[in-house]
Amino acid sequence: MASNYMQFSEAIGNLTEAEAAWITEKLTQLEEAEPDTPDLEDWQKDIVSIGWLGFSWQIEGEGADRQLWIHHGDESGSVEAIPDFICAFLSKFRPNDYFTLEWATWCSKPRIREFSGGAIFITATDVFWHTPETFFEDKKNQLSGLKQEINTL
Repeated sequence: MASNYMQFSEAIGNLTEAEAAWITEKLTQLEEAEPDTPDLEDWQKDIVSIGWLGFSWQIEGEGADRQLWIHHGDESGSVEAIPDFICAFLSKFRPNDYFTLEWATWCSKPRIREFSGGAIFITATDVFWHTPETFFEDKKNQLSGLKQEINTL
């Protein structure tokens, strides 16, 4: 049996004490929340509905070196909840900044189309996803005269 994995690692640097406290409060709430937990913000409810946070996190360092490290955890993770969290953080603390994250997906066996990856570009108000699938679709639509893909299953 093959296993599929998603791996990523990124940080938000130069955290203030207020930012670090907010991150710790909000992510701890999410780790402990149930679907009927009262007093969650809308973005938190969206993440709780996914069923798991999908990433590990740590606040590391002090002063100007304080950062939030977001990563896939021990083996594998999910990036699905990251945009909601990052948008909320940017909206509250850094509305003119942006965050980027890349990920790799891979399989423990050499299965066709089981290796990929992607990227997210996040602002306080927008999320832009890029995957190989969207790249291939865009290229197919841009180039005329192509008949069919030859490497199909």
